[in-house]
Amino acid sequence: MKATQSFNFLRLFFSFSLIFIALNAQSQDSPKHFIEAGISPSSYRGDLNNSFQQWTALYNAGIKFYKKKRINGGINIFVGNIMGQNGKYEFNPDLNPSPTPNTYFKTNVIGVNYDLQLNLIKRKWGCIFISQGIGLMRFTPKDQNNDKLQTKLSTRAKGEDYNNVTFVFPTKAGVMFFLPSWYAIGLQAGYLNPTSDYLDNISNWGIKKKKDNILTVKFSVFIPLNTNKTVTSPDTSK
Repeated sequence: MKATQSFNFLRLFFSFSLIFIALNAQSQDSPKHFIEAGISPSSYRGDLNNSFQQWTALYNAGIKFYKKKRINGGINIFVGNIMGQNGKYEFNPDLNPSPTPNTYFKTNVIGVNYDLQLNLIKRKWGCIFISQGIGLMRFTPKDQNNDKLQTKLSTRAKGEDYNNVTFVFPTKAGVMFFLPSWYAIGLQAGYLNPTSDYLDNISNWGIKKKKDNILTVKFSVFIPLNTNKTVTSPDTSK
């Protein structure tokens, strides 16, 4: 996915988000909504990577709700890619004809999810939380020549096909720190937990029993919305 397309996508998201929040704004003592922008170093684990080794980036944008003390929600949109490679990978070479799975992939992903956040600690300085989400993700695996692997039937078992849209159930833990004027920075880590086993285009010719997964570590900046100009900055010492 081209960088210009990603930036245009994020710009449109911010524009619509600001309009939505402005139309629903009410006078209040502290921010109840935040615009979130972040970058997530991400790594895939599956048939071509036994562990989280190769890192790429996902770009994130979202709306974070901060109304309640204990449980809050949030909407997150992400776009980017993951990759994996194992030049020595093979699946049961004694079969005739011999399987010919791909040994490299780079998968473009774009998705949206809703998270339910449980604040373990919520103070004036920020919060520590865990979250569970549900969403959809579209993925497009490609080879070294940037050709779509889904259309290359020789890379999978006979008659094997798949849908390139999958549910995701992100499970994460994180922390959010307030800065002056209610701006904030955040860090969270966790798994996207997709239900598809085809992020690397390999399933029937795969040797791992578990489905593919993506580990993400997200660094975020939060922009407060709906604040009164007279509101004092948070006391981050408490």
